[in-house]
Amino acid sequence: MTKDVIDFQRIRHRVPLKAFLESLGCILQEEGDTYRLACPLHNEKHGASFIIYRDQHWFCHGRCISKFERGGDVVDLAGALWGLENKREVVARLSDGEIPQIRSPETPAERLLAPLRSPKWPPRELQEIDSLVREGRGLYDAWEGSPCRFDDEFSHAEEIIDTLFPGNPLLCVGGANEAFATRRREVWRGNLSRHPLIVPNPMLRPFGRTKAGKISQHSLEATAGRVYLVIELDFARFRNDGTPTEFLDLIETWTQEKISVQDACCAILWRLAKRLPLVLIVHSGGKSCHGWFLAYGRDDHSVLLPFMQRAHQLGADPVTWRRSQFVRMPDGTRQSGERQTTFHFNPKNAVGHAR
Repeated sequence: MTKDVIDFQRIRHRVPLKAFLESLGCILQEEGDTYRLACPLHNEKHGASFIIYRDQHWFCHGRCISKFERGGDVVDLAGALWGLENKREVVARLSDGEIPQIRSPETPAERLLAPLRSPKWPPRELQEIDSLVREGRGLYDAWEGSPCRFDDEFSHAEEIIDTLFPGNPLLCVGGANEAFATRRREVWRGNLSRHPLIVPNPMLRPFGRTKAGKISQHSLEATAGRVYLVIELDFARFRNDGTPTEFLDLIETWTQEKISVQDACCAILWRLAKRLPLVLIVHSGGKSCHGWFLAYGRDDHSVLLPFMQRAHQLGADPVTWRRSQFVRMPDGTRQSGERQTTFHFNPKNAVGHAR
């Protein structure tokens, strides 16, 4: 009895090489009918020796070629990253939507491609938070210092999203965490202001497999590499279970001195803007503020994770580290009917304009 034949054409169609690399955070440069990028196999720091060809095959023209002939299709690449020679096992993992996880932490490909799934978040620096809030720029300063300011009562969600996501990418938009859809940007046109939530990174395809194995229009598997990293600051007095947070005493003192939670959020976001370009400050429609920072082209491990860890020290919720996490739609509408006002907007820091 013969073994089942592996349908390589089917897996290549289901897991396109370009989309596969983008889902791992690689930055691709289009050159005619090919794509070029830094080689993920030898942790290339300078240059872009890894080329994707029109027929969905790749080849490293850099250091890899001096060590061994290194090229192939998406199965060969995934196998190299996993350290697997059994193509049947590689295909099975790809079919399940699994992302390569290199076993050895010393493997260069792991450092480049596998963002830490369970990062360590440093403790809060309460004294520093208090100092930055008292000395920093508050909500009024964020509004007055905005290069693009909306003074009317109408939503500007459409023009903001046009700036944040040029072209016609797939966007995952939600009315609530359990009500969402992934559609082309033009399909959403005219309706964005009615929605409260959006994934701050484009989607690779309309459907993907969730961690639980279900097919969904909102999944990490189908989310592209980071374009924006959103920092959510929500200095709450109490948790959902009624227990006090570590911020309770600070908030009580700020309130007595007429410093609002929004002022505190803006002061922290302005400090973080010294490390990454700040694009937006969006009010949640409740008490918190979301800061959108440009992440495109920046390495997860050496730049973005340290930034997120620093933000956590200053009060940020670490949940937005997940690329597929919903955040507040700029100038969208909360379920309560409150507008999620954009307090600060700098279009020059968006992906289509920043240099």
